[in-house]
Amino acid sequence: MGILRCNMIVGLIYMAFASLQIPFPVIARMDFAFRALSIQDRIKAVGFILNGFNESIFLDTLAFPIYGMVISVTGLVLHVLVSRFGRKEPGDIENRAHSELSGIAPSGGHSISFFRLLRLAGCIALLGCSIATLILKPGEAASISRTSSRRALSICMCITYLYDTALAVASLSAQREHRVVAKNHLNFVLLVTAAVISYRDIAPLATFTSVPRDESEGWLLWMKVALLLVTAVIIPVVSPREYVPADSANPSSTSSPEQTASWISLVLFIWMDKVVAAAYRASHLSADVLPPLPDTNGAAYLKRISFKHLDPFSGAKSRHMFFGLLRVAARELPALLSGLFVHLCTNLLLPWVSTVCFGESWSSLTSVPPWMV
Repeated sequence: MGILRCNMIVGLIYMAFASLQIPFPVIARMDFAFRALSIQDRIKAVGFILNGFNESIFLDTLAFPIYGMVISVTGLVLHVLVSRFGRKEPGDIENRAHSELSGIAPSGGHSISFFRLLRLAGCIALLGCSIATLILKPGEAASISRTSSRRALSICMCITYLYDTALAVASLSAQREHRVVAKNHLNFVLLVTAAVISYRDIAPLATFTSVPRDESEGWLLWMKVALLLVTAVIIPVVSPREYVPADSANPSSTSSPEQTASWISLVLFIWMDKVVAAAYRASHLSADVLPPLPDTNGAAYLKRISFKHLDPFSGAKSRHMFFGLLRVAARELPALLSGLFVHLCTNLLLPWVSTVCFGESWSSLTSVPPWMV
């Protein structure tokens, strides 16, 4: 069985060589030399090849940020192609013209601009730390090939942080569409990078035996960890959101705090603290004290987006209203279902985690202390 698996792997390797347009005589000579070996030597040769694949820099976790950058660049190219050559609605031209006239200050104020400039400074600092890691003498390495692989990965990280800096600059654009797209792509690439660094250098600190994989970088590593924590997590969570009107041609004169509150304020309902404090001090609140209704909940907007799927006289298909409601809530349903799925998995795993934490089998299952779960 081992010989069959060995020959199958060798066949796949030959097919890969052929796809790279390596001349057939060269492949034939390689096959002849391989068949001249004994069975044990064949298995050792295949194991050596597979071990080389496992140690490839393309499978290293430090290469994942560059993959995230490639995905982001692909998404940007597709967005440009769709926005330029895709089918446009009748009001898109007027909406885009209105969008181009709105600057940073009217749509978010100085607080949003401050956080964006702070994020740009963080990306520049990350780029500087990555360049310093590349220039400074690396730590002890097992071999020259390992050192060269580490240098290639450091160059990839420099390219990723340079791309992040370009996106941070684009997020300061005067056009709302450019700002939103650049901000979303910057969030994605920074989150991928932060997840990789957390897996390599922060998660090992929660175990008994593991050590950070990049500890040879010294203080530069923890500088990058702190900068990534600020730029990838803290700033997106605490920064106010930009008001994006539901109808760009007819924006609301007064934006709702619910639409401009930061994510942490939105989740914890901090944006309602002023109303709650005013209601605590007064016996009755008038309607003008309450925050304005978001334009996404306005009757005109809801009619425009829902009647075309619900009302047959407005162009809806003749089908049950249940499917029309599913079509109207197509954006909200995935988030709701994901939350329910996470809640279900948590309830199912909680008894098992509690049993293992307080049982005697924890140390035999994992090297993570039970108080870290």
